[in-house]
Amino acid sequence: MSQKLPRIILSLSLFCLGFVIIADIPFFWYVQKFGLEISLYDKIYSWLENLTPLLFIPAAYALFRLLKLSELSGKPKLMLYFLIGIVLPLLFFPAIYASQEQISSDYLTFTGVILPRLYFKLIFVILISFYVLAPLADIIGVIKNKKRTEALKQLGKTVALGIISLAVSFVILLLVSYQITSLLDRLMLASKVENTLPTVSGYTNQQFVITDRPQPLIDCYLKQNPGDLNARILNQIAGNSFFTKLGYDAYFLNDHCLVVYLGTPLILTDTEVPTQAALLSELLIRIKYAELIRVNADKHPVDTISIRKEELYIEDGPRGTYDSDTNRIELQQGFTQVFQTITHELLHSFSQEHESTVNKDVMSGLDEAITQYLTNRIMQSVAGTYKSTTYKFQVEALVALLQYVDEKTVLEAYFNGDLRSLKTEVDSKTYRGAYCRFYHYLDQSLENYHNYSLTKEYAARATKALQVKEDDNVECF
Repeated sequence: MSQKLPRIILSLSLFCLGFVIIADIPFFWYVQKFGLEISLYDKIYSWLENLTPLLFIPAAYALFRLLKLSELSGKPKLMLYFLIGIVLPLLFFPAIYASQEQISSDYLTFTGVILPRLYFKLIFVILISFYVLAPLADIIGVIKNKKRTEALKQLGKTVALGIISLAVSFVILLLVSYQITSLLDRLMLASKVENTLPTVSGYTNQQFVITDRPQPLIDCYLKQNPGDLNARILNQIAGNSFFTKLGYDAYFLNDHCLVVYLGTPLILTDTEVPTQAALLSELLIRIKYAELIRVNADKHPVDTISIRKEELYIEDGPRGTYDSDTNRIELQQGFTQVFQTITHELLHSFSQEHESTVNKDVMSGLDEAITQYLTNRIMQSVAGTYKSTTYKFQVEALVALLQYVDEKTVLEAYFNGDLRSLKTEVDSKTYRGAYCRFYHYLDQSLENYHNYSLTKEYAARATKALQVKEDDNVECF
């Protein structure tokens, strides 16, 4: 039994190493592919988060045994520690993934979730294996070995190599951090946004990019400057990382793209208005929909934003609201997704007031559908995958409506006219009263927005109303 025990321990450690590496993959793949009820997701995620650190030590032991660290000495050991010193910062940068304070946290791809978590876990396994277990093995050797002088020399070498290796990692980390910050400052500091709407000259329909990480910005820069080797190397090392936080918002424009870089936190933790992010949002709206915004073109909606204090938070309440009577935008403190919420509310401010047929105190369902549809268009410029669930069914109903009326006509009525004016054109392609029924049921879907099944049902009835005539006593406007 005493001979089998080391094998059993090694087998269990190898299992732990494998679990640490692959445990996230099936879970996040399933969530990405099929979705998961939030309560169940939280339980499994919490279980993985709590269990994995407990497996770091046995996983590190497996790596320690596989590399035979206790048997290495001389040049092989020196080279291995030096190599690890270089590798650690290369793992560290991509291990810093998006938090709730960053826009990309809502739109991470499958690999954007899995890889940072994998790098983060590998760092801990390597640190424990090389810098804890290796010296510990040498300490045990000092206790057991009769030739204590040689054992102490071996321990001293291991500790020295560990310190030098970590020092190499720290120096590389500082150098790359400094270089990446310097590059970003060089590209964007001149176009830093403060308290006024930027005036962008030279925009001729370049690609929009919204980002809060370096790589999409550097990619854009390299399209015009492919020979900048320093930028190319930095992009490979740290371009995907969220480690660098500039602390300011800015834009970058060249012949290929217009990049909006959000370098400040995007979570409302206090009552300070995120003015810079709001100005960049307004800039994108004005550029994207410049030909359509005419009636309210002289508005300055950023000046109307205020923050609703956290004590006024209502569960499942709105992240932001626009009051057309006072022309004020109010954001709820404590929420994330600030940039897309601002964009949505700014669009309301630039559009006309379109009342609901069900509740005169709120916007119409079609108004909200168009606003989110346009918000989605802008947010699809985020570097990563963007899938919005906000007003999802209302947007789907709008897409169905666009089969019967030209999109530009709809947007013209949204920004400068009356959405009810679409009735004649839509009815001419379907039947008399189709648009009124569509409009009414979409209003009903919004009135029941916090009831998932009802909002889905009414949005579906709105879509059906465009195709099937029914006698349901819906009054036409």
